[in-house]
Amino acid sequence: MKIINWVLLLAFSIQLICYAEQFHESRQWLNLHYYEKTGDGYLSLADSNQFFVSKNGRTNPEAEYIKALALSKKQDRDFREKFPLRYKIITQVNNLSYEPLVFPDPDIQDIQIVYPNQYLSNPASMFGHLFLLLRSKNGITDSTILHYVADTGDVGSLGYIPGGLTGKFEGRYLMEPYYKKIKQYNYVDDRQIIYYDLVLTKKSINNLQLHAIELKQTHFNYYFLNENCAFFIGKLLNVVLEEDVVSLKSLILPSQIVNTLHDKFLLSSEYHRKPGTQLFNDYYSNLNRSQRVDVIDLILKKTTNIPSDQNTLKSFLYISDYLINNYPRLTPVIRYNRIRAFKELRKQGDVNIRPSLQKQNEVSKIKSKKISLDYELYNRFSIYYSPVYYRDISSFNMLQTKEMDLLSSGVIIDSKVSPLYTLTLIDIINTSQYNKVLNAYSWRVNSFFAYKKKLLTDQSFESGFSYNIKNQSVVFGFLGFNYASYDQVKDEALNNLQLNPSMRVGVKQKVFDENTNWSVSYNYRYRHNYIALNLTHHGFKAIHQVSYSHGYDFDKIKLSTIIPF
Repeated sequence: MKIINWVLLLAFSIQLICYAEQFHESRQWLNLHYYEKTGDGYLSLADSNQFFVSKNGRTNPEAEYIKALALSKKQDRDFREKFPLRYKIITQVNNLSYEPLVFPDPDIQDIQIVYPNQYLSNPASMFGHLFLLLRSKNGITDSTILHYVADTGDVGSLGYIPGGLTGKFEGRYLMEPYYKKIKQYNYVDDRQIIYYDLVLTKKSINNLQLHAIELKQTHFNYYFLNENCAFFIGKLLNVVLEEDVVSLKSLILPSQIVNTLHDKFLLSSEYHRKPGTQLFNDYYSNLNRSQRVDVIDLILKKTTNIPSDQNTLKSFLYISDYLINNYPRLTPVIRYNRIRAFKELRKQGDVNIRPSLQKQNEVSKIKSKKISLDYELYNRFSIYYSPVYYRDISSFNMLQTKEMDLLSSGVIIDSKVSPLYTLTLIDIINTSQYNKVLNAYSWRVNSFFAYKKKLLTDQSFESGFSYNIKNQSVVFGFLGFNYASYDQVKDEALNNLQLNPSMRVGVKQKVFDENTNWSVSYNYRYRHNYIALNLTHHGFKAIHQVSYSHGYDFDKIKLSTIIPF
């Protein structure tokens, strides 16, 4: 029996030694150093030599492992402080004494992955953002976020686009206080935020914290389309998960990482935080004239005679953080009145002034692609595919619309003529509600191309205003221009490439519930007048629309189905 035990022990020892010798080729070691396969070798995405302990560590996982093993055997102090997770893993794999100098925060109880949705006013956030929230049992003030951001300096939007596409910016992992960062996303950028509980063991939570310390030693070249915040949050999770959630490819979106985690059953709950302006508009639009005057007075004038009406006070409080962060000159007055507004509501027994996160019934995937199917009477069919699609339907009354399509391609098939092939490079609609408090303007930009024997185009831009009426309807008006050789209303070529003014005015009204509305508008485009009627319904898995357009020389009835996925 003793001989058998010795044989088993010897076999296990030999297996352990062989595994340790080949550990540099393991998924765990490669992920720890962000190695990517390049032909017959490897290259780390980390762009600083400080991230490696060997001379050729960036391209040689084996040399890096041999050096790290030697430092672990020596219990090198500098190595244990700078690379606590590598040290921990090497000691476990090689059965060495583990004498850590750096420890994870024991108060971190769980980790959430957080998705602030698309911010159409900033190209850097056009696809949304992604970060990890390390939640402390001591509450929000002690919680931190870990995210990957690019240092773009002061290049502005025009400089960001070429720099972001060519890797000109340095990207780094940063730890920041949660309560400060959430103000930017929720009150400055005015973005809806979705939180997901990650399914992680305590060991994984601790290892992630140790690895965050190691990441201070390096930066990474930032690329807007793939080596971005979503990719590097995925790469960070690769280090602590049993299987990878991201690999390098041509286009990586935050939604893809969330959806992969969903498919691997690594998300347990979902919560939504509404933007402050949405909460404000929901209340303000239902106020009468006198109540609205009181809200504006609370924003502009210090007062000791605080109104007692709860809806007035809540309208003011919901918008106060947004105004403080975007209009500093109003800060003294708003803070003065805000203290008194809180006291008045508490005196009336209303303590739920700011709604908490809204937990959803189930964890859902983020729909970031779509297929559109159109059928026009008189035998014309269309089909389109959008690889990047976004529509904010957090409160689907469609009185405020934020929608984006990128690289949408399709074909129009008519029984009488040859097919028309189309490509929409970008189509963004940003319809915001205008009132005396939020002087927000609405806009739309569209870049369209078509091909049938020759290349046709329509480049257009419009801006204007939309007014919310009692959360039941919206009146809108737009002015702009289009530089076109193709008429997208009639789906036909123009005689030549021409610059035209454009205009549209109309009204959109809810029908029955928030999922259905109709609209009517007068339009002037391509030097023609026409009337457009639309009935739109948002179903469980698709958006259905019936539209009728009437001009002096045409009538068009179209049935459309949009399937997001």
